[in-house]
Amino acid sequence: MPELKKTQKGYSLEFSEKEARELGLDSLQEYEFLKAKDGVFLLLETGQKKAKSPEKELEEKVFQKLSSAKLSDRVEGKFESLLTPKEKECFKKLREKGQIVPFKLSEKYKKAIYKTRKELDSNTIATISRSREFSAQGKTTQKKENKTGMFSLERDDFTVTKNESIAKMLSKKYAGEIKRKEILGVKSFDGEYFVVKKELYSKHSPEILKFVKEHSPVTAEKLSDALNLKKALVRAICELLKEKGEITEKRKELYAYVP
Repeated sequence: MPELKKTQKGYSLEFSEKEARELGLDSLQEYEFLKAKDGVFLLLETGQKKAKSPEKELEEKVFQKLSSAKLSDRVEGKFESLLTPKEKECFKKLREKGQIVPFKLSEKYKKAIYKTRKELDSNTIATISRSREFSAQGKTTQKKENKTGMFSLERDDFTVTKNESIAKMLSKKYAGEIKRKEILGVKSFDGEYFVVKKELYSKHSPEILKFVKEHSPVTAEKLSDALNLKKALVRAICELLKEKGEITEKRKELYAYVP
């Protein structure tokens, strides 16, 4: 939900990246904010666009170089050597803001390759996860993973990953939503990161907690079948319930109610 915030110059109406994208808003477009009637406001395009700042133009050059670079040139240390001094300074700032991320598909690789945040959105994460499972464990395991699911935060409202780079990227990308507690996250004992939108958690956590209370101890598989929920979502919500002290995990994926 857009937020009206007080600034030194007055007030600003702030949209999350997802909201701006869904509404088709352009950061270079000028808009007029009007009141139609009590409780109804209009956001109108003026038809005028703001000139790009030198910083913005420099960022675009860096993104263009990264997107057109061969995979071998995107490696940490190698890509920096392709940049001018000014581009290197801009690149450093983009990394600090999480708009460019060093990414390793596996810890066996000594150096990461650079990807943009858009390349590492949650849809790409799901694809990468599926590829890892397929190459590491073969078709049988891949079929099993497709049954339990590899999920996207944008599409499914939750996701699960063991990749720390992905977890850090998600943390930066959704920093605002996490701060407002619109997105919840927890790391399990065995190193999995579970990320769930608050709305989805609020919708299903009461029924999961109730079922655990009435059938304690109960497995994630049984919860999934009984409540007709994806097992990965059940596990994600159970991890958050564990964090709150509502339930405990007696052994892997076996949950007990805490009276």
